[in-house]
Formats: sequence, structure tokens, C-alpha cells
Amino acid sequence: MKYEISIDDWTKFKNRIRTADPDLAEDLKEVEKFSTKLENILKQRPRSGLSKIELAELYDIHQYVFDGRRNCE
Repeated sequence: MKYEISIDDWTKFKNRIRTADPDLAEDLKEVEKFSTKLENILKQRPRSGLSKIELAELYDIHQYVFDGRRNCE
């Protein structure tokens, strides 16, 4: 089943998390920071000539992270 979530809904959800629980707010901050780093890595991959496996090893993350992001687009 596929759910449609608008950007506005997602923003409201994140704001609610940030105000409801300081621990969850910190977790959300870390996830967003990781997401930004991952996005930058993926944008640079074609120029680097590195495979997904090589990138995963270089940044000490699992290769499935690269595959999962593609499925979320």
C-alpha cells in the first residue's frame, strides 16, 4: 500500500515531533543531518567513478542505504 504525504503534512509532523519530545527532536535532527550528507554523496557519485559498494565502504554505511533512497523517490 502506498501512502501519499504532502510536504505540508511532513513539515507539520516534524514540527510536532520537535515540540513534543526533546529526545525525538534530537533523533530527527540527526536523521536530517545524515540525509543531507547522503544526498550530497549520491550527487557526487557519478563524478567520483566509485561504485555503490566502494562508497558504502568509504563512508562506513551499508550499501542498501543507496538502494533504499532510490526506492523512496
